[in-house]
Amino acid sequence: MIKIIGHRGASGYAPENTLLSFQKAIEFGCDAIELDVRLSKDDKLVVIHDRRVDRTTNGKGSVSKMTLAEIKLLDCDKNQKVPILQEVIDICDINLQIELKVEGTPFPVYNTIIKNNILSRTLVISFDAGLLEEIKNLDPNIKTGFLFRRRTRKAWKGYNSICPESSIVNKEMVDKAHGLGMEVYVYNVDDKALAEYLIDWGVDGIGTDYPDLLK
Repeated sequence: MIKIIGHRGASGYAPENTLLSFQKAIEFGCDAIELDVRLSKDDKLVVIHDRRVDRTTNGKGSVSKMTLAEIKLLDCDKNQKVPILQEVIDICDINLQIELKVEGTPFPVYNTIIKNNILSRTLVISFDAGLLEEIKNLDPNIKTGFLFRRRTRKAWKGYNSICPESSIVNKEMVDKAHGLGMEVYVYNVDDKALAEYLIDWGVDGIGTDYPDLLK
């Protein structure tokens, strides 16, 4: 059975990476949610995609130059706040795909996973192979997935899954990954026709902003 992953929650219906968005993804019956983590100035794990707060909040500035208290003063759309990782874990009893965005995140993310006893239902993903290697070195049992948006010659060995952008996926890629014992999670899938192709090719999971269209 193919898994449906809510991309930054159900971000087609609620402000991305907010508790409301994650709650909607759960209500839509998603098998997992995907979220992004960065570090605030005081080294707190904040759930936000961009380097700056400008696009998704009513504030301006770099996440890394703002304390958590300052970030919590900002409003996202629909009166939502930027959550910390622990707040997301507290409301989610489904699988998590946690994307590491910046240096310094592997150790605190790993500690948070272990503290909450969610190792078995967490996949740590990143475009940065170095960050994935760093967290894998902390615990070889942690599941990792390599994100990419362009075709790459990089060796996939060592990951539990690959996470390609939908426009570059083909059946050969899926078969190769499965031959290496890896799962394939495709992101940016917001079209039912595209989803049907991916299902025919045997992908293991689909990341979408509109999970209700694919369930």
